[in-house]
Amino acid sequence: MKTARNSKEKAKLIHVINRLSFGPRPRDIETIQNMGIEAYIAAQLKPESIEESPQLTQRIDRLETLSMTPVELFKEYNPRRQRRGEKISEEELKKRRKRSRKVLQQAVEARLISARISQTTPTSHGGFLV
Repeated sequence: MKTARNSKEKAKLIHVINRLSFGPRPRDIETIQNMGIEAYIAAQLKPESIEESPQLTQRIDRLETLSMTPVELFKEYNPRRQRRGEKISEEELKKRRKRSRKVLQQAVEARLISARISQTTPTSHGGFLV
């Protein structure tokens, strides 16, 4: 009977993790068992109360486009941006387009890093889906 109860509890924990995060990681089940489902949900709803791992912060901080404002991104990475009277060759436009992909690549990389390392839900980073 104990295994049936444990398997039901584990299924409930996995359901909660699936609903509030990227899915269960090995340590998540044990963490939630120790703190309780209600405390876990409360913490996820108040992400500033969860201390992020220094490893996550270091890896995210290396992605310079994430710390740029939309205006800075537009000025730096807009492939069609040109000065008055400037003509852009097809070759130059291709180079600029390739360079502009860095913004998307870093956003995807940050999301993957966060999914792997973070203790918070996907939307906990300043309201952005990182």
